[in-house]
Amino acid sequence: MSSALWNYRTGAAAWRGLLIAATLLALAGCGGSKAVQIRAPDYADHSARTLAIAPVDDLFVNDDSQLADAIGVELAKRGYSVVDAKGTAALLAKYGISPVEVLAPKTLTALGKEGVDAVVSVSSEGSVMGGPGMRHAKARVTSTRTAKDIGEIDWNNSWGGMPGSPADYTMRKGPAGAAREIAEELAKLLG
Repeated sequence: MSSALWNYRTGAAAWRGLLIAATLLALAGCGGSKAVQIRAPDYADHSARTLAIAPVDDLFVNDDSQLADAIGVELAKRGYSVVDAKGTAALLAKYGISPVEVLAPKTLTALGKEGVDAVVSVSSEGSVMGGPGMRHAKARVTSTRTAKDIGEIDWNNSWGGMPGSPADYTMRKGPAGAAREIAEELAKLLG
């Protein structure tokens, strides 16, 4: 074999190895989504099988209810009875209560009279540097019986590369993927 051909093959192999190493480093720089379950320390367990999704309010709009509704659908798939955000808004209107007061003790008592065991409130934060919408979400579960928090799920989206980059777009989960992961953790929290 000629030395020119040998040099070409070894040079190509070196570049191929460098390309593989760079790809592995890029993939290692990406992170998967993560959900952390936080149970309220002073909460006494009780059954929470009927859940109401807190409606979007006009004052503190943190979620357009797309994620909250998707979480409700996922919880229903896991056997929970779920009152969606529109249904919860209708119950609140029945009692003349504003959506802003959904976690107030009097509201929780009213929802409890309607057969709701707990209220799930969802907030999400978008990306400040561009890229796909949601970076972080929090789902809090509040008992209608005790007006105390049962616990919450603190969820962070996957990431890859710089925010807004093609790698970031491919790694990130949308509302449906986020809802599946959050609902799974909520189901563990609620037992």
